[in-house]
Amino acid sequence: MFSIQQLTYFVTVSKRGSLSAAAKELDVTVQAVSRGLIEFERQFQEDLFVRRSHGVELTAFGCKLYYKAKDVLAGVSDLTAFASSSGDKAQEELSLMLCSPSFATKHIVNKHIVSFVKKSIDIEPHVTLGSRDACINALFTGSIDAFITLGTTELPLLDVLQVGTVSTGALLMEFADLAKKSSVTLADFADRPLCVSPQFDFFFQTVRDELSERHPDVRLDISEPTLLDVYRVLARERGCFVVPAIPEFGELFPGAVICPFAPEDAVDIPICLVSKKDDKSPAYVSLERSLAKIIPSIRGIGDELFR
Repeated sequence: MFSIQQLTYFVTVSKRGSLSAAAKELDVTVQAVSRGLIEFERQFQEDLFVRRSHGVELTAFGCKLYYKAKDVLAGVSDLTAFASSSGDKAQEELSLMLCSPSFATKHIVNKHIVSFVKKSIDIEPHVTLGSRDACINALFTGSIDAFITLGTTELPLLDVLQVGTVSTGALLMEFADLAKKSSVTLADFADRPLCVSPQFDFFFQTVRDELSERHPDVRLDISEPTLLDVYRVLARERGCFVVPAIPEFGELFPGAVICPFAPEDAVDIPICLVSKKDDKSPAYVSLERSLAKIIPSIRGIGDELFR
């Protein structure tokens, strides 16, 4: 049976791309990391890494295991936090869902949303992720009080409250030449793939519509990529995926970072809270009222909500 320490070694090496960088981050010896990985790899009887002269790269199996390992470590962190707060008094419940595909650092984004809501109305919400259809279904079945979208939406029988904006960024491999720039432009991808995934639902629709109107000559590749597709675009073809410029989203893929688009090419993506028109819980009404007081005075609520 593997240990939490071995999981930590595996995830850190996957992110950093080398044993020495992982050992430095974890403040342990390279030998300790190497031994831990050998023992961890033995549990699966599969190669998790391909050794290169410059470091290591995940195999296809290792890439799939990476996301599961990240979720396990996040679960351990959440369990520890729950145990430490188990003596807190019970509070009114509020359930929210972020309309987004799953990503490796979702637990970090969730914690920022929880922190923001708790600071606003002193209620700690339960936050999950889901697709567009899952969010709408959960709202109408009463499983959640509201869902959060990155992107505009008009839906019958629903209230849509815009609470801020977040800009767009380019998901790039950390070692890519463009990742060294403070910002990128659409022209940087004239000869490289510029992709957006419909898995981001409302975000995808907003980016597609805005870019087609403002930059009709820009070719946007639209696809639902597999992990190998993402690796091909980012590592081999030196392209990018257009994503929300939220640092925690940088680990949508191991070793990837987000570089913001320059202001002239960036798209301001609305952040919206979506709820039922005539059936709102008292906790959600409190949140709406709290936000109504501050929305007119701030534009960058996205920075506080997600970071």
